[in-house]
Amino acid sequence: MMSEPLKRGIQKRYAPATEIFIAMAIGLFSGEALSGSEQLARGQVWDVTQDSSHGEIGSYGDITAALQEGFDTQHSHGLPVFIPAGPWKISKTVVVPFRTGGELIASGMGQAIAPPTWEHKAPLSGKFTRLVWVGEEGGDMFHIQGNSFRFRGGMVLHAKPYKSKGSPPRAARGIVITKAGKKGLASGNHRFESLSFWDFDTAIQHGTKATEHNCDHTEYQWLHFNRCEKGIFGMNSQGIGIYIGFVQSWKTPRTLWWEGGGPVAVEHSLNWDNTLLTLKRNTDNRHNTVGWRNGNFDLRDTRIDRKLSEKFVAVECIDPVPGCHIRFTGLTGSNTNRENSTFAILKGMANLTVRESTFELGKIEGESWKYVGKLRTPNVLLDRCYIVGKHKFVGDLNWRMNDCFDFEGKWVNDR
Repeated sequence: MMSEPLKRGIQKRYAPATEIFIAMAIGLFSGEALSGSEQLARGQVWDVTQDSSHGEIGSYGDITAALQEGFDTQHSHGLPVFIPAGPWKISKTVVVPFRTGGELIASGMGQAIAPPTWEHKAPLSGKFTRLVWVGEEGGDMFHIQGNSFRFRGGMVLHAKPYKSKGSPPRAARGIVITKAGKKGLASGNHRFESLSFWDFDTAIQHGTKATEHNCDHTEYQWLHFNRCEKGIFGMNSQGIGIYIGFVQSWKTPRTLWWEGGGPVAVEHSLNWDNTLLTLKRNTDNRHNTVGWRNGNFDLRDTRIDRKLSEKFVAVECIDPVPGCHIRFTGLTGSNTNRENSTFAILKGMANLTVRESTFELGKIEGESWKYVGKLRTPNVLLDRCYIVGKHKFVGDLNWRMNDCFDFEGKWVNDR
């Protein structure tokens, strides 16, 4: 435990600071810091259904105003904002203010599993927090404007009521990380854990324009995209150091769509009929486009479902890019339509390396591009791979195969 003289010294030294900061410092030095589950058990959270000025909110009630109040006053109440398990309505964009810190805890990770108990009967049975958009068509559910924010606990975000009749208004984006035109504090160093997105145009978006800075050092763990057009959309030029771990993509055509920023690291992805990585050049500002800065994409332990995938594409360049290096390590699986499937579409200065992987290659297509007065051709290196079935390289490509072997155990190297 902390001695009284040391406690008084901290209080005296940080007298101008808030009482919350002092309490955190005392707890840290005394070894009394609590985990998320301990905070929940001891009631050390700000419950949106109980603690707001809007009174108690019942199941499937609208928590928008209460949730916004929790974020707006988090600097004063000093507690993680908590949303209990069950369905809750969101009727307009909830904004995490432009400041450092903040935390949202949902109910789902480590909680007791129980059958669904609400009228919409979402497909994931269990004790989860579910946010359902009931606002105007094309809205955004969350805007994250500050720095070092954390989502955790297990949450499902629905762009519209599940299995609703007719065509109800649908949210366009789930989470948008943006500085909102403000100077100074960067919007980055965020961490998002255990999130499932349903029916959005874009589940997560970095920035609202190419020249918007930051979103740096953001981490995602345990993401699930279902029936979204895009999973994560990297728009701005300085989304530096993005890590994505354990991501599943189901009926989501484009899992990762990048127009700016990087490097990006992806580990343990499970894929069906989707394009895992899409690269598109920003034609409005060539200095703020993918490949111009930090265009490295490192994908490890990528899994393709053999039984359900017919149209999986590992990487596709919509436009020629000025310089990207895409590396796959430990890729396994294949499309069911193997010989006619396209593994990659590369344009311009896109360079692809696949190492230590077992997969049916199919086709790799290439297209040259004249850039800064020179003709640029994509490069492909397959290194120490077990390649099953027929494969071919189409169009303009510089390619090499090193220490690869086929289904019959024969070495397949350079032509």
